[in-house]
Amino acid sequence: MGTDIAALVTAYEVRQDDDSFQRAIEALDSELAKGENAQLLRDRGYILFSRARVTMREALGWYRRSLVLEPDAEKTHLQLIVALAALGDVEDAISTYKERLAARPNDVSSHRLLAEAYLRAGDLARANVIVAAGLTLAPDHPGLIEQSGTVQAGLGMVDEALATWRQAASLDPNTISALFSRAFLLERLGRIPDAISEWEAILAWSRERSYELDSEWASNELERLRSRLSETPPT
Repeated sequence: MGTDIAALVTAYEVRQDDDSFQRAIEALDSELAKGENAQLLRDRGYILFSRARVTMREALGWYRRSLVLEPDAEKTHLQLIVALAALGDVEDAISTYKERLAARPNDVSSHRLLAEAYLRAGDLARANVIVAAGLTLAPDHPGLIEQSGTVQAGLGMVDEALATWRQAASLDPNTISALFSRAFLLERLGRIPDAISEWEAILAWSRERSYELDSEWASNELERLRSRLSETPPT
């Protein structure tokens, strides 16, 4: 059966179609039901990973089609950059948005997009340069300020990043991505009570706007963090 599964996995690698994927998954699950082993588990993970890459490539096509209709839609550009980075193609994003900024040197959005590409590449120094240039054009732009916080966090400037993200959130009450950044960083730092406070703010924001699913997510995170806090032994 091992040879058959290897052939099915290879078939999906070559064809990348739904039928080949389903055949491989069913065969793997059938064998795993008899008992787990390392190779079967690895193959199950690998084919899901391969499927994810195929799906991400499909996503690129949809984003690009959307941008044909709305070429200046910043959110779509940002999602495209994230997808390219996930596929290991972030250099393509950098090249694209360098050209865009060169053609639009006074466009704040173009600064933000190139900065995001550099951030996704882990190039904090270049991201910082682009963010700073953008802020000379729009000193109170919440998106650029949020990216500045991301640079600071990447450089280990934790307190500065948290303060910068708070500033970004205060400048645009209708967007709370900076609060998410604060919550995630605070949890990574082990500052669970502070992370809980951020999620409480996110929950309040979501409920004010009747965002039921966002409220559910925030509630789940609060429950998880409070449980984690209760399990933490006193120091």
